[in-house]
Amino acid sequence: MARTVLSHPFDSISGKLNSTDKIVMRTRNGRTHAYAIKRPYKGPVAPERQRTITAFADAVKQTTIILKDPILRAEWEVKFADYRKKADRYPTTYPKPYTTLRGFIIGSLIKK
Repeated sequence: MARTVLSHPFDSISGKLNSTDKIVMRTRNGRTHAYAIKRPYKGPVAPERQRTITAFADAVKQTTIILKDPILRAEWEVKFADYRKKADRYPTTYPKPYTTLRGFIIGSLIKK
């Protein structure tokens, strides 16, 4: 078993690592966690997954265009404000509100 001692904020990482493994650092609730991802899958992507990837990429491109255009951005800001009012008023019936306009636009475009 490999054991590596790291500098602050980590004390150590233990476990078996190969040259193809990836180490991912994530911060949750103020604590940083290190995860080892074993040999990421590099095979063909399933058609359903490819459609999801393509839809997300298209939504991100459209969102960039919307945010650069002042008229379209103003329309989406009104929709976002209305969504936040409803989400704040009925927190149990609405999903967790989007925290940014960009996230709201991407989420709305993907749902269509």
